[in-house]
Amino acid sequence: MIEVEGLCKRYGAVAAVDDLSFTAPPGVVTGFLGPNGAGKSTTMRMMLGLAAPDAGRALVGGRRYRELERPLRQVGALLETAAPHRGRSGDAHLRWLARSQGIGVRRVREVLELVGLAEAGRRRVGGYSQGMRQRLGLAAALLGDPAIVVLDEPANGLDPEGIRWLRGLLRGLASEGRTVLVSSHLIGEVARTADRLVVVARGRLVADAETSEFTGDLEDEFLRLTGGMR
Repeated sequence: MIEVEGLCKRYGAVAAVDDLSFTAPPGVVTGFLGPNGAGKSTTMRMMLGLAAPDAGRALVGGRRYRELERPLRQVGALLETAAPHRGRSGDAHLRWLARSQGIGVRRVREVLELVGLAEAGRRRVGGYSQGMRQRLGLAAALLGDPAIVVLDEPANGLDPEGIRWLRGLLRGLASEGRTVLVSSHLIGEVARTADRLVVVARGRLVADAETSEFTGDLEDEFLRLTGGMR
């Protein structure tokens, strides 16, 4: 489970995250939604120990990320800003990550096949399309076979076929009992996959409910909840 409790983060006079609390349970896909600048990425960075909260806490599997001994084996993450070295092959990038966490080479082959990069794995990342780089990021997130998966805008760069594939991947991970948290500012797309929706605006929680409880037009409801903020 992911637990966010009273999380706060300020940058000068701006409250990026303001007393935010929610949970993402195992076995379901939780959509983490909000307009650009709503605090989603900042929240995820605090979950992953990349930013320190001013107050509150974010726990993954009951512990702070920095307390995990083999983090890739417990939490897989894809952040929008993540980018491997362009001169390395996809295979080499994953092997380097695997070696750092004591993960066998066989798992590298498995995740490359899982994300559809089995043939492209030996090519340099600099020659990858944006969608291929996104698939490589997903492979890295899944490398340690983690129980918790945190993905920031995972559909970026994917074509319609890739987006459909991503939906199936996320549902499959949840069906295996994993915790899956997916952020986006596109409510229509996430709602097609997510079992629960957590909506934030200006760093604050504005909705936390099962997707089926949003009975009206989802985009209209999203704009109502967030005040049409961009």
